[in-house]
Amino acid sequence: MYVRKTRDEFEIQQYTGRQYGWECVCAEETRKAAIEQRNCYRENQPEYPVRISKVRVPVKVCQRCGRNENQCTFTHQWHTDKLCLLCQNTLNRS
Repeated sequence: MYVRKTRDEFEIQQYTGRQYGWECVCAEETRKAAIEQRNCYRENQPEYPVRISKVRVPVKVCQRCGRNENQCTFTHQWHTDKLCLLCQNTLNRS
């Protein structure tokens, strides 16, 4: 079975001038949420152009158990970049 090594993320980018160019002001998981955020930025700061950019972000994979961040029960809790919190707790107990 194929497991994706990246996940899609939609960045809302705002053009703040020649010096800084397009800056990422926030990122969303879904296109629908990104469109809602873009509309908020257009309403609140109409003087700055805003765009949505689709970006592929690498998925963290635990070196010990092989689970990625979408499969791990502790999704947003990683001890390091290489071990999920579940594996780190198991190593600490031994």
